[in-house]
Amino acid sequence: MGIFESFNRCNKKNDLMNIYEHQTFKVSDFAEANLISKKFKKERINLLHKYEAIIWQGPQYVKVTNEKFKKKKINYIAELKDDIGLILSLINSKIKKIAISKKIKNETLLKILSIAKNEEIEIYFVEDFNIEE
Repeated sequence: MGIFESFNRCNKKNDLMNIYEHQTFKVSDFAEANLISKKFKKERINLLHKYEAIIWQGPQYVKVTNEKFKKKKINYIAELKDDIGLILSLINSKIKKIAISKKIKNETLLKILSIAKNEEIEIYFVEDFNIEE
């Protein structure tokens, strides 16, 4: 069984609502995310917080923004690509949904998935989202 099949087995609760099927919008900050969430308030959507914004805003900003979007119809997801330090930092900050890159080495990916599972963090892959521009 490959690494991605193993990952999918660990993430079974996502079968109830396939997050990859929802419209996904990349956002840079809370104001932009809030504007999109108001426009699509009756639909299930994903707000993918851009990696390029997160690296200068920091984990605390992401944590506060995450708290503001604890709504059932909005999936607030931090895009972290392959930045191992930032991934571990946001797992430690208890950000519930994180999108990482499939380009991370398998051994490292398995460790991240193990830590995330212990902390009840949902891990997704950036490459699998259908992003609206």
